[in-house]
Amino acid sequence: MHYSAKCLLSYGIVHKLICLFFLVFSFSAHASPYIVTDLGNLGGSRVSALDLNDSGQVVGYAQTESGENHSFVWDSTNGMVDLGVYGDYTNYATAINDYGQISGHARSPNYEYYSYIYDPYTGVIDLGSLGGQRNDASDINNNGKIVGRAGNEEGASRAYIWDETNGMQDLGSLVLNGSSHAFSINDHNQVVGAAQNHTHQHVAFIWNSIQGMKEIGTLGGSKSQAWEINNSGTVVGQSYNTESKNRAFVWDYNSGMGDIGVLDGDDYSKAYGLNDSGQVVGSSGSNGNSRAFIWDSTNGMQDLGEILGYTDWDLSARAINNNGDILLRGYYNGQNKALLLTLNEQLEPVPEPTLVSLSLLALSGMFLGNRREKMFLS
Repeated sequence: MHYSAKCLLSYGIVHKLICLFFLVFSFSAHASPYIVTDLGNLGGSRVSALDLNDSGQVVGYAQTESGENHSFVWDSTNGMVDLGVYGDYTNYATAINDYGQISGHARSPNYEYYSYIYDPYTGVIDLGSLGGQRNDASDINNNGKIVGRAGNEEGASRAYIWDETNGMQDLGSLVLNGSSHAFSINDHNQVVGAAQNHTHQHVAFIWNSIQGMKEIGTLGGSKSQAWEINNSGTVVGQSYNTESKNRAFVWDYNSGMGDIGVLDGDDYSKAYGLNDSGQVVGSSGSNGNSRAFIWDSTNGMQDLGEILGYTDWDLSARAINNNGDILLRGYYNGQNKALLLTLNEQLEPVPEPTLVSLSLLALSGMFLGNRREKMFLS
């Protein structure tokens, strides 16, 4: 007994359709959700991207052909451009808001320090000081307020907040004459950073204009540091645990500080950035090696190098904007790279394999069943 050529052809068509579908499915399932852009350099070998806004503009610093570190701004139209602030002084752009205003700092050959705000329309404004010599700027919000660290007249290093009306104001510390450093400010003017406590260790703090500076604790160890705060008041950073190992944390007013873990096989992690959706980015590593991660409360911690196919790179994720675009610092074959990950909008959502398999089996069964009724012996 054998089937006719027409019947066998029907079987072959169904088989090919199923194979073709699973080939497409397999490709879609392994395609990267990100487009990777190398941001280039300013002629030298070193480059570090530190922040990006919701328009996709990026700031950081890069080595010039003559060897100095200069502030840069990057966008998809103009590429990487030297800001040209403070001449040939070493200078760093640290943050950019959604209006294109940039915070940063500079150092002269005589080790004089300056913090600045750069506005694309009005140029550079020096932020002044708290009476001491050294100061730097860490972040700027959409209100044009800047935070950072500056030396005071007594020689202590203090967290500050600056605006064009009030100038630079000392945010204080957790203990008398203690040091402090502000790293991030949100659009509600809440500030986070690290400050000395009564044990002379630096621990994470949150500050607002009503309650002042408050310690937000640790993961059981002696030290912690808050790197970023979003507009919901959620904070991320790093803290020693009870074994004195750094762990990335997420903190909010309701839940307190929580350890978000490490990538498989790693010893430590640090959370550097988050967006208003609660997505967190940072680095996880061991033995001097670093892997970039993205974390959220649903999916947990995921290895960005694995997602991208960059598993032989040394990667650290520094920032994420509200579109889900991510900044990476990368090292590969001795070369330093600044990479921008943008979501691949052309990538179609992938259906659940189980549902697809069941649907295909059902359809193929119905088709072949109908054909079987029409089979004849030859």
